[in-house]
Amino acid sequence: MPTEADCLEMTKRIEDSLSVLHTSRLFYREFLNIIKSNPRLLELERNHFLIWIADNYLYSAAMSLRRILDTGKGHISIYKLFDALEVNKHLLTKTSYMTRFTADCTDSVLAKICFAKLAEYGHVDGLNLQILRTQIESFSSNWERLEDYANERIAHEARNPSEELPTVSDLDICIDKTTEVMRLIIAYLKFASIPSFEPVFLYDWKEIFSFPWIEDQ
Repeated sequence: MPTEADCLEMTKRIEDSLSVLHTSRLFYREFLNIIKSNPRLLELERNHFLIWIADNYLYSAAMSLRRILDTGKGHISIYKLFDALEVNKHLLTKTSYMTRFTADCTDSVLAKICFAKLAEYGHVDGLNLQILRTQIESFSSNWERLEDYANERIAHEARNPSEELPTVSDLDICIDKTTEVMRLIIAYLKFASIPSFEPVFLYDWKEIFSFPWIEDQ
């Protein structure tokens, strides 16, 4: 029987996976922008190294989502988190939220402000799992294409893989919609403002692309 501690652990594990996924996506998008803005790189569009970078991002992102959205037993996934929260319904009520939020003497006014933000997303009486499940179901068609691709072409070599390949748009929709759900769960369970998964770097990480990697021979 999953406990409150299990709910918090699963939430943290999924949060960490999404943080890595968003960082990878940022790197990949900036990588594409660099290529598009450099005529010399555009001439190398079919370069094997550039293709390798793109493939590695797509493969790793698809597999990360496959883990997060896995429906198998015994795995940490958003569905198992839903099941664990269903068992621990005492965590889901507004009363529980307000009580736990103010347990460390946090101002009750702040607690009300934070809960009001959650209510804007439909969670007026506490964390509504049905709303969250509906949000996940809303991108099921995008995920089906991506899941087939991950199962049949990345994790395994299917004899007759689906010919309906996913698009980068499918991947982005799945990442964004899954993130929307987890942002609300994290805000609710951690008594925090609704978080952003976009990475913030305290240095110019793109500086590495501003000078030649191979010195003139």
